[in-house]
Amino acid sequence: MKHFVNLSLLFFFGTLVLSGLFRFLKPFDLVTTRVHIIFGLGVLILIGLHLMSRGKYFVGLLKKRRKKANGSQHPVVLLSSVIIVWGYLLLSSLFNWWPVDVIVKLSYESRHQREIFRHNSRTAFEPLERGIQVARVTDKDASLRLEMEWGPEFKPMQKSGQPLGTRYPQMAIWAEAEDGTILETLFLSQASAGANEINWAGHTHTRKDILPIWYERYKDILGQEPEESDLDAVTSATPINDFSMETYLKFQGQPFSVYVEVNAPNDPNAYFHHEQAESSEGYTKEGIGQPSIVYEAYVFPEDERRYFLMDLSGHSGSTSQQVAEVDYELSELTTAKQLVEKILMQVEIPEVAEEEPEPDHY
Repeated sequence: MKHFVNLSLLFFFGTLVLSGLFRFLKPFDLVTTRVHIIFGLGVLILIGLHLMSRGKYFVGLLKKRRKKANGSQHPVVLLSSVIIVWGYLLLSSLFNWWPVDVIVKLSYESRHQREIFRHNSRTAFEPLERGIQVARVTDKDASLRLEMEWGPEFKPMQKSGQPLGTRYPQMAIWAEAEDGTILETLFLSQASAGANEINWAGHTHTRKDILPIWYERYKDILGQEPEESDLDAVTSATPINDFSMETYLKFQGQPFSVYVEVNAPNDPNAYFHHEQAESSEGYTKEGIGQPSIVYEAYVFPEDERRYFLMDLSGHSGSTSQQVAEVDYELSELTTAKQLVEKILMQVEIPEVAEEEPEPDHY
């Protein structure tokens, strides 16, 4: 049993260290996080078994009151030293003292604060077997919920020929005011949220290549390129206006639109592909294939309608023709139109009871 525990610790701890380095130096990834959590739990169990087998050693160590002849430290001094080091590192982690502050600055998130997108704390999302649910709740108990069901052309992991180069289709969900100003990004796929450049279908592409409509709206609200903006170390980018879902998703609020932009990697067709002149109307970068598709729904808060089936309104256009606006011509799209089966949106806005005027007193 002792040899099994020791040998297992070697493999488990090695995996824990490697996954920790990936988590520290690379964008957030659910696979890396799962590996780190599982093997961290395994190391914890193995250490527990190891300590149980060494119980007599610790009991004997604490019982000894004098320095051994071989020159080892007095147990009280040894225990005090351990507590001091442990306590300082704990406080350093809690209050960001040295050396924790120096180490944290070397992490991926610290070095890429300007491009990492973080969702609103009142937004929640849950992957489904064949889709995803996204919900945004306001402090007044109003809510906007979307449920998207993938279509027959959805392939969870588009193969790129590289084991670590596969990527999911990318998606952005956001709300806009009537004048086209983005109110809030409700959801952004994990890969695009963590970095401006991602390995997509074996090729490096930016958010602008993959989700150009959302990217331009997001850039407008920041007043500059997302990766060049000044970000708060904890939250996301600071917009240049005061609009948010809180001011629109309410009783007697202003009308707004909700958009969903989706793009699947490496899905070229006879019109949209990279094997043509870059000036051609259908040219798209290698690995992009057909452009992103855009779904839309218009919400009028005072309307009694609470359920919306979002419509496929257009696409982002080819790489050579992109103008950051939705192209409503769908005739050149093929499999991209079957990427999504349907998107159902529910809006709940509680009515505010009118306050009765107080009676006059004479």
